Amino acid sequence: MIGLPVYLRNGIYYLHTRRAGKQVKISLRTAYKREAIARAIEFLGGGTVVKKLEIDLANGIFKADPDKPGDVEALERFLNANLPNLLASMQSRQPSKQPATPSEIVTEGVPQAPTLSETLERLIAFRGLKEGSAKSYRERLKIFINNSPGDLRLDQMTRQHILNFQDKMNMRREIAPNTQAGKNYSPASIDAIVSVLRSILNFGAERGFLDFNPVQRVKNIQTTRNKKENSYKPYTVGELQAIYARMPRKTLKDKRFFIATLLATVTGARLGEVCGLEKNAFKVDAAGGHYFEIRDAKSAAGVRLVPFPAKVWELGLKEVHERASGATLFDFGKVEAKGYGNAVSNKFRRTRIEAGITRSGLTFHSLRKFFNDFLFSEGISEEVRAQLLGHEHTGENAKTYTSYPLEKLAELVGPAQLKALIQLELR
Repeated sequence: MIGLPVYLRNGIYYLHTRRAGKQVKISLRTAYKREAIARAIEFLGGGTVVKKLEIDLANGIFKADPDKPGDVEALERFLNANLPNLLASMQSRQPSKQPATPSEIVTEGVPQAPTLSETLERLIAFRGLKEGSAKSYRERLKIFINNSPGDLRLDQMTRQHILNFQDKMNMRREIAPNTQAGKNYSPASIDAIVSVLRSILNFGAERGFLDFNPVQRVKNIQTTRNKKENSYKPYTVGELQAIYARMPRKTLKDKRFFIATLLATVTGARLGEVCGLEKNAFKVDAAGGHYFEIRDAKSAAGVRLVPFPAKVWELGLKEVHERASGATLFDFGKVEAKGYGNAVSNKFRRTRIEAGITRSGLTFHSLRKFFNDFLFSEGISEEVRAQLLGHEHTGENAKTYTSYPLEKLAELVGPAQLKALIQLELR
């Protein structure tokens, strides 16, 4: 305690007092004693310091009702206990004779709240987020920063900043629905970005830089009904047959696109996982079975070994692998804030439309839905499907079963993978 109901906790000063008969505890958002005293006095200036006193720190006014001796005594006790800090705070708040330029302004001894990006890095380190999750958070925050006033400090963030961002991105989508920008910023994408902001500001509030999170009162653009209507849907076998029939395999570029799509179809791997595969991630086990290793994922379950049919190697993967010139197998290039799969996603969408497949809810990710449903129809258990697709398995059996060895996993899913190739007429 420092003469006022102010105390230090986890490196941040808090004020604990009573107002209107109720206990009040607020963060003073500073780790420095002098500034904590000044902020506490300003808060208490409304008239709750023992008696009814008038405190105007900015103008150096301290008043008590002379007709009420108790108030005068309370003011004297208050001043005696806090006079050094009061004088220091008043002096630090005196305006300078010459207005300072922005580059000359220095807030000595008062740390500013961190920026959004700085807070995110603290959150990542504090919670030990996986690299995949950290990358996703950074990319989504960058989209917000590039379409808002910038990398604001936490204490500058308001609810209106978030609402303006939602309006701007949603309007762009509605005005130009077929453009690259419109496609990339769907309601689900905008909500995902706002969700990251919500996490950052929640963390900032936990660490004492905010009294409340301004994003908490911001609703998502997507409703529950919208989510259901716009959720990913699986392809039918006939639809995939039509799409693959539109894929040429003449040039190396054609073959890269075909093999990336094929790997996703018969393994259920995500677009970013497939397109980010390194050349040395492809291996052969002791029994001669082919598999690849996903090393970078959003969760621990996403880091996994994925078996695939040798037929895929024969259908063009061998040539693509041998002719790969860089560290990554497909060399599609990485687009900022979009990842490795942007080019494949765009080309797949064009190919799908050319094949006459325009049903809503179908994207590249729908290949993953197709494969999961196909495995289910072939009687593959939930544990096996979760391990192969990189899902967190939260069922009761997860407490009992460990992951399957690679050879056993290949034995369990190999027949279904070959059957899918045959049904899709990929020979």
